[in-house]
Amino acid sequence: MAPIIRKAEETWGSGVVEQLSFDLQEAFPLDRGFGTTNLWAMKKWYLFFSSSEATEKLHQVGGELQHANSQRIIKFHQVGAEIDTDFPLILGLVPWRHQVNIITKCKSVDEAVFYLKEYILNGWSRQTLDNSLKANLYKTHGNAISNFSVILE
Repeated sequence: MAPIIRKAEETWGSGVVEQLSFDLQEAFPLDRGFGTTNLWAMKKWYLFFSSSEATEKLHQVGGELQHANSQRIIKFHQVGAEIDTDFPLILGLVPWRHQVNIITKCKSVDEAVFYLKEYILNGWSRQTLDNSLKANLYKTHGNAISNFSVILE
């Protein structure tokens, strides 16, 4: 992004986001999550997952997970079937803070989808997710030298 455009967006955007944060907190005093940092995270999240490529991959993983033997996933898809939306339901299975960590540290949609899927299948804590992101599990997963396939034959 050009420095002039970025400076203009920062000046205009930060003031608008600060005011929006204040207005939301005033309108919903019992609710949390409307701080400026979180509002900026919401924008980043939307931009990260709103592309047609991301939506397609999220729906695909959601379909794969329907076959997983998990009551939580099955019930979520039953509820999702009742809701008329194009929103990828897989995102509803992952806590917000986990998603923020993922979009902040992942460089691609494929990498983000990998971590979302791993969280859902394994019930990772945020600490486990952070450790996996730091260890770059996405790059190393499945690359370990193993004689597993030979033993199975």
